[in-house]
Amino acid sequence: MMLCAVGSTLTGTFTYLLADVVSRQGVLIDSVAEQHARDLALIQELGIELVASIDTQAHADHVTGSWLKHQVTGDALLVRGSGRSDFQQGDPHVVYRSITEQILSLPESCLLYPGDDYSGRTVTSVAEEKAFNARLGAGADENDFVGHMANMKLPHPQRIAEALPGNMRSGKLRQSDPAPAWSSVAVNFAGLPQLTPAWVMAQRSEVTLVDVRSREEFDGPNGRIAGSIALPLPDLNARRHALPTQRPLVLVCRSGSRSALATQQLLKAGHQQVANLSGGLLRWQAEGHPLER
Repeated sequence: MMLCAVGSTLTGTFTYLLADVVSRQGVLIDSVAEQHARDLALIQELGIELVASIDTQAHADHVTGSWLKHQVTGDALLVRGSGRSDFQQGDPHVVYRSITEQILSLPESCLLYPGDDYSGRTVTSVAEEKAFNARLGAGADENDFVGHMANMKLPHPQRIAEALPGNMRSGKLRQSDPAPAWSSVAVNFAGLPQLTPAWVMAQRSEVTLVDVRSREEFDGPNGRIAGSIALPLPDLNARRHALPTQRPLVLVCRSGSRSALATQQLLKAGHQQVANLSGGLLRWQAEGHPLER
């Protein structure tokens, strides 16, 4: 079994990818809408066949990236804490029984991975929570737990008005919700937006290609994509203001390495619709697309 955990700094939420090494099948647990592209890139890079996307609860602090909705135990137990029960028709008695009768009945060596944590803690165990959880460990009973929860007086999560209705739809967009811009761009796990040669070839008239190789390479025998603009990487920052802005920019080099850096530089400088040509001219030519020489 393989487990990958990634967090969202925006919401303190952990997303888990759990996969069987032999079959390469996996499930994604508690995805976050804003991190959909990152999670999809990780799944693709690891070669995982996603068979289910699971939400552990109707989250109040983020909108889920999953359109599949199932019931599981959710954020009942956290690291040294527990899930809230003061909204969504919550009941601290139910939470206490769920934790003590199900989660804490597991072997004490069992590791527990939280759905949320705002202090960077990623894993605990049944034994640790029994011993150190101030709400229900060290001999605390149901009355202790209910009294603790009833008097916390926490403010509601900042995104509750957006998150709860959205998560009751499993994160599915309403007809009035705007569609993601430039949706064919795939963001890899490193956060780099990329486009495939096939897509660029099909949409050739809709984008501006910027070749960041040296001028010698651009004019040399290895060729270039017809209509691309030559702008060597060392000159990019000084000349980026001269780039056309009417169409999205696709950065190109021999292998996709230098153009990846150029893409990052333009994004950092504030350009919105910028992507790297995945695999560069090597992949472009290997897939049979034409070059001019």
